[in-house]
Order: sequence, then structure tokens, then C-alpha cells
Amino acid sequence: MARRVLADSPVFPRIRFVEWDFYNADPPVTLPGFDLVYVSSVLHSEPPERNRALLARVFPLVAPGGRVVVQEHVVEPSRTSPPEAALFAVNMLASTPGGRTYTEEEILSWGEAAGFVPEQGERLSGRSYLVRMLRPR
Repeated sequence: MARRVLADSPVFPRIRFVEWDFYNADPPVTLPGFDLVYVSSVLHSEPPERNRALLARVFPLVAPGGRVVVQEHVVEPSRTSPPEAALFAVNMLASTPGGRTYTEEEILSWGEAAGFVPEQGERLSGRSYLVRMLRPR
């Protein structure tokens, strides 16, 4: 889907798409350090320990000075807002063995444990949020 969405973008020739079973396989050995790794709508399907492990596996793939951006359904610390993200948590409870929506702080803590430095996040819509983290130089 990302290839189709970005196909007409002027930056498309500079983007490298890599398919990877990030929970069950080692990354392809030919991967260089990427300037940006985008993890979209993955964490809500898994329990915290798997998400912590995923961000630890992503860390060596990011070049020093590069970033990981996590797009997720993020709830506020009260876990009651925004309403769209809170309701999505109910869906995850009913349809996955360990998934749920997480707070920005939870996601950042997993990234920090891996070695990333938190950056300013951004809410895109009611339930969609970008969590940004930097790999130090």
C-alpha cells in the first residue's frame, strides 16, 4: 500500500521498501543504516513485551542521527481519551490475545530502553498519533 500511496511523490526514488517478519525473522543482512524507519499500526496488536523487543530489533537498523517514527492509536494517560483511541482499545481487547492501545509514554519507554531518544510527538487525528524517536550519533 505504501508503494502505491507514494508512487507519485518526488521522493519515491529515494525510498527503499523492505518487507520483514520483524517478530519472527532476522532482518535482511544487506540492510544499511536507514535515515528513517516507519512502524505503522503494529504495536496495538501485541503485548508490551513484544513491542519492547520489536523496538530493540529496529534500533540497529536506524543510522546514527536517524529516526524511528511509530504511527499508532495512542491514548492519553487516563486511557479514556481521545474517545476514538479508547474505543479502539476495546476492539483490541476483544480481537487479540494481548493487544491494546498504548500511551505515548509507554511507547517512548520501549524506545528509550532500546537506545532511542524521545522527540516531540504529534496527534494526526482522534486516534492516530506519531511517536518520534532519534538514534543518537
